[in-house]
Amino acid sequence: MVAALAEKFCMMRKERDRQDLLHIGDRLEKSLSDYENTVNQINDDKELAEEYTNLMESIIDEDFAASELDEMIAKACKMESELMEIYPTVYKEPSSVCD
Repeated sequence: MVAALAEKFCMMRKERDRQDLLHIGDRLEKSLSDYENTVNQINDDKELAEEYTNLMESIIDEDFAASELDEMIAKACKMESELMEIYPTVYKEPSSVCD
């Protein structure tokens, strides 16, 4: 009786392991997809930060046509709000331009 139970347990364990192996590809694909999504989000956030920095430098250096000032400030403030949500420990307070 004990041998039969041990055999049954081994068979059940082998079947579970077999099923795990059959579905490991699905989990790997999901992990890869999650990783790629994270990398893409990091790259998008980095591009936003770089674009914001360049825009703010242009505003400070007055490297634009005077007629574009309001539009540039509005764009910078929108970007700044997004960055404050993404990086709350880095962008803690609005810049003086966006007060």
